[in-house]
Amino acid sequence: MVICIENNVGLQMGKKTMRCSRKNTDKFLIQKICLIIGFIFTIAMSVVFARKVEVDEPMLPIVIKMNIAGAAFSLWISFAITFYVKWFTRQKRVIKVLSVVLFPITYFVFMCIGIIRAVPYTVGELSK
Repeated sequence: MVICIENNVGLQMGKKTMRCSRKNTDKFLIQKICLIIGFIFTIAMSVVFARKVEVDEPMLPIVIKMNIAGAAFSLWISFAITFYVKWFTRQKRVIKVLSVVLFPITYFVFMCIGIIRAVPYTVGELSK
């Protein structure tokens, strides 16, 4: 979305200038992408599950629970990715290499950070 504002301060020789800026609508781009991928993946998994498994319960509540769990997990991963990317860009080269070499530890730490900081991050970004 492009917002253009008439700038009266920039009057030069009787002409008004237009100052255009892009509104930041992609604050949660990673979360949106992960949520869409998570929904597609869990819908595919639930369809395969519904066709392959015989259960005594109705299948619809099971499929709905699977989709909600998949969406929650994909949001959790998206927040972990967001915090990792922000942290990674501020580090020195040695720390970047160590974080890649020690990926299982780094992954675990940022998954924990993602679950703890998801709500404060969302509130902070929406209030800007």
